[in-house]
Amino acid sequence: AQSNAVLHDIFSGIRVVKSYGTERREAKRFEAFAQAEKDTQLKIETKWAWINPLLQFLIGFGEFFILFYVGNAIIDPNNPMTLADMAMFSSYAGMLYGIYFGLTALECILLLIGGVDFFDAINTSFATAGTGGFGVRNNNMAAYEGYYLQTVIAVFMMLFGINFSFYILLIARKFKQAFRITELWFYLGIIAVSTIVIGSVIIPRYHYDVHEAFHQSFFYVSSIMTTTGFGIGDVNDWPMLAKAIIVIITFIGAMAGSTGGGFKVSRIVLLAKEVRKEIKLLIHPRNIRAV
Repeated sequence: AQSNAVLHDIFSGIRVVKSYGTERREAKRFEAFAQAEKDTQLKIETKWAWINPLLQFLIGFGEFFILFYVGNAIIDPNNPMTLADMAMFSSYAGMLYGIYFGLTALECILLLIGGVDFFDAINTSFATAGTGGFGVRNNNMAAYEGYYLQTVIAVFMMLFGINFSFYILLIARKFKQAFRITELWFYLGIIAVSTIVIGSVIIPRYHYDVHEAFHQSFFYVSSIMTTTGFGIGDVNDWPMLAKAIIVIITFIGAMAGSTGGGFKVSRIVLLAKEVRKEIKLLIHPRNIRAV
């Protein structure tokens, strides 16, 4: 806060303030900053006092609408929905929310272990979970110095870009089915290849520090591909190849059924399969293949 910065300047230069007799002027300056901060905080609290009840109303209305619609569907004899279907829907929704909050809580705990205060940890975790990229510091994720914190954030950005069906299959112990998801391997493959290529070409920019180059590469690939938007440095001086890859993966985006945005990897998979099918049809026109 600015008032804290002003107070720190006054105390650190207390001898100068006393020498020139500017105590009253410094006191007024501090009071002005403190009053401005107070007014800003009051505005924030006033807006939150309006927004919070509205959010609670919308959440409650959504729950009421679901129960009303499903209840009527179950009662209606012409509707095939049963109470078991409602239980399955509730269970599935609970699993989705459980995965979401579970990953968020795990990231928050890991950030707290790394020395981040609770406010920063919970806000960063929610921003990562929603792949929204909201940072509470002016210099974004660069404020959390050290490989540990930035790597934790990068890994969880990648995890939230995975289709939640994958996690549901893992919870159901259907491991073979989970790891047979083609989109998953395309997603992880794009991240791996992009990280390796970008890391290789930016090594000279980081004085041939291989670890730092690949750390920067993985963080930005994870951030950009999941459309989170977190940053830890300036990429304007990166080579053109690295920038081109970043632009490409920006359009590709994360997996379908995740919190990430973009074109979605599933569409890339379908496009690749369709192209392969068309090429084979050119060679064998009478051949019939499923995509």
